[in-house]
Amino acid sequence: MPYIPYCWQQKGEQILLKSGQSKRINVLGIINSKNDLFAELFEESIDSRLLIKSLDKFSKGLKKKTVIVMDQSPIHTSDAVINRLEKWQEKN
Repeated sequence: MPYIPYCWQQKGEQILLKSGQSKRINVLGIINSKNDLFAELFEESIDSRLLIKSLDKFSKGLKKKTVIVMDQSPIHTSDAVINRLEKWQEKN
């Protein structure tokens, strides 16, 4: 059974979800001020390794200086992510 505590949709738009027994799916997403969404789905737990991989992939498409705001989740503040900041800063 799908479980969605909240989501966004356009006025008048209907969101349909197929129901069924399946593995858990985790979503890592980045949304900008224009509501453009970069998202990746994972059947495994999202850890610092997957966060870094996704941010590396996301950063390849950037054409201007970009700021990403994250909360204080342990995967966001891990040594692996902190050590990667300098490389991302070089890419703006």
